Amino acid sequence: MPIRTYEATIPAAADRQPLDDVLARLWPHLASTQLRRVVRAGGCYVDGRCCWDEEQRVAAGQRLTLVVDEERPIRQDSLSPGDIIFEDPDLLVLLKPSGLPVNLSATGAEGSLQTVVAGYLAGQTPAHSPEVIHRLDRLTSGLVLFGKNKPTERRLYALFRENRIAKTYLALVSPPPAEAVGLVDRPLAGRRNRYQVATVGGRPALTRYRTVGVNPASVTALLDVHPLTGRTHQIRVHLAWTGSPVLGDTVYGGRPWPAGFGLHAWRLQLPHPRSGAMLKLSAPPPSVWTEDFSCLLDTLRS
Repeated sequence: MPIRTYEATIPAAADRQPLDDVLARLWPHLASTQLRRVVRAGGCYVDGRCCWDEEQRVAAGQRLTLVVDEERPIRQDSLSPGDIIFEDPDLLVLLKPSGLPVNLSATGAEGSLQTVVAGYLAGQTPAHSPEVIHRLDRLTSGLVLFGKNKPTERRLYALFRENRIAKTYLALVSPPPAEAVGLVDRPLAGRRNRYQVATVGGRPALTRYRTVGVNPASVTALLDVHPLTGRTHQIRVHLAWTGSPVLGDTVYGGRPWPAGFGLHAWRLQLPHPRSGAMLKLSAPPPSVWTEDFSCLLDTLRS
């Protein structure tokens, strides 16, 4: 198993100490840089809630869970053939792993998909410094588009503005939604990675979902989800508002899932920026989905 989970109870001697000091005390065989990357990638839980701040002070008796992908580190410095879903002279479509940000963070410690792509394109002729056309949240896995030249980037921006790029996500939620099919039409408001359904004002947001399968034993459902607008955290907030938050999304009330995060950008459909031919692209969800929820993934394949 490439993913390893460490669990411990914070001892009295570590009461009110910063999280990074406590992690180093509990698991001294893990390098401090690795611990920081795991925390910043959302792999650390305090009493079942995701903790992103390595300087947060923790209390004796709290339960720590640390999820480390030992096969594929959080930092990624180059592309492998399996990362590339589609490539031609104009487009590059990649499978982003959960935990890797699309943009470089303030510290830059864990790298970003953009810098990986920049390194890849720097070795091509002509070289190109890529722009971020659209984003996925750090913990969301799935398809991300990049243009390999300026005209393609301009055309991709236009296609997004014209709503001509269709995106379909897979979401693992718990509990299953009360309505098997739904359209959530609720404006969103917020800032700095915390958003909510607005009672007054807010930006219009529209999300359509359909239940693909339900597992009564784990009180979990698999949905396919179509965001019809592109607000930050839109799917996560809308599904939480329905009472069915994304699995692992403790920010919005989701059930803890230390091994993974239940949101994946599954399919993209768009006219090719140069030829106009319709592209239909897809990428499978992370292997941990199959390991933990194989019966739900079987309903998707059938």
